[in-house]
Amino acid sequence: MFTRRKIHAYPDEPNFSRKAQSAVRPFNLARLSDAPMSSTKSNLSQHILPNSSMMIGVCMTVISIIKLIGIHNGQHRIAELLAFNSLTFMLSALLSYFSMRDNATEHRSQQMEKFADLIFMIGLLLMTSAGFFLAYEIL
Repeated sequence: MFTRRKIHAYPDEPNFSRKAQSAVRPFNLARLSDAPMSSTKSNLSQHILPNSSMMIGVCMTVISIIKLIGIHNGQHRIAELLAFNSLTFMLSALLSYFSMRDNATEHRSQQMEKFADLIFMIGLLLMTSAGFFLAYEIL
């Protein structure tokens, strides 16, 4: 009624023996790679831009929740810290966008990308500290 199908490592290849499959495997892995290995262009900006814009939304959401609940024991400072934090994420998003759009020089694009990455990491540290301040009511 039902027959068992043999599962191959590469379904698009014909039925090879295991020895033949191991001989063909390096060729297939090289064929599956999308980008050449010698590419020097980093795509870090493509990850920073959407994540930093998402983090701006998170900052605005937390600020709105703090404002809706009411200000208690220094939570206005946490809201101010998150507002400053959203500016760091906005700067990171702008630098990331400009590094993707800049076609003049590769060096300048990479510098903007590194700076956007640094500012993004500073924003993450600020957001983590604001979370600790909010959770433990330090401020």
